[in-house]
Amino acid sequence: MNATTVVSTDLLTPLGAYLRLRESGLASFLLESVEHGRLGRHSFVGAGSELVGFAEAAALARPVVGYLGYDHAAVLEPTVPLPANGRELPESRFVVADTLVRFDHGLGMAEVLCGDPSIVTELLNGPQPHASAGRRGRAGSTRRLPSRHDYERSDRPPRPRSSSTARCGASTPRPTSSCSSSTGSRWSAPRPRRSSSSRAAARA
Repeated sequence: MNATTVVSTDLLTPLGAYLRLRESGLASFLLESVEHGRLGRHSFVGAGSELVGFAEAAALARPVVGYLGYDHAAVLEPTVPLPANGRELPESRFVVADTLVRFDHGLGMAEVLCGDPSIVTELLNGPQPHASAGRRGRAGSTRRLPSRHDYERSDRPPRPRSSSTARCGASTPRPTSSCSSSTGSRWSAPRPRRSSSSRAAARA
C-alpha cells in the first residue's frame, strides 16, 4: 500500500491523531507496535463506517482492523471443543478503514494510506479535541469469568499442617512423662525439686 501524502509529526502524536480522526467513522482504532517493551517503529490510526465479519473482510481488497474470536477454531478444526455459551458476542468483527494513517517513528513522519489526503491532513493539523469530547456512549461493565475469588480458590493448593503442633501436652509437667511432636522428637518433663525439709527427712 503506497502513501499518498506525508505529514510532519513534529507536533503530532499517534494519540493526538486518533482524537482528531475518531469522529470521522462509526468505529476507530489506534494500533501501537512494541519492541522489547518499548514503542516500536510504526503506529496505525484510522476509522471507518462499515463493520463486517471475517468472511466478508477476507474477501475485501481493503485494509481492515478487528478481532477473530476463539470460536473460529472449531471452523478450522471441528474436533476442538468449545466452552459453554458466554455473553453472545459476535465471533468476529472488523472495521473497514476509510481513513488510515501510518506513523513512522524512525523517520519522524506520518503517511496517509487511505482517505482523502486533503481532508485527512486538515483534520490532523486542526485543533485537538478533548479526550472525553467524543460522541461515544458509556462504556459497558467488565466481568471476569470465573471470578477472581473462584479462580484463586480452585487453584490454591491445600494448606499444610503446622509441624510445631504437639500431639499431646499438659499444663503441669509430671516426672518422667514424655510427649512426642509431629516432628518425631521427644522431650521429658523436668523432675520437681525436693525441698530441704524433705531431703532432711530422707537422711533420717
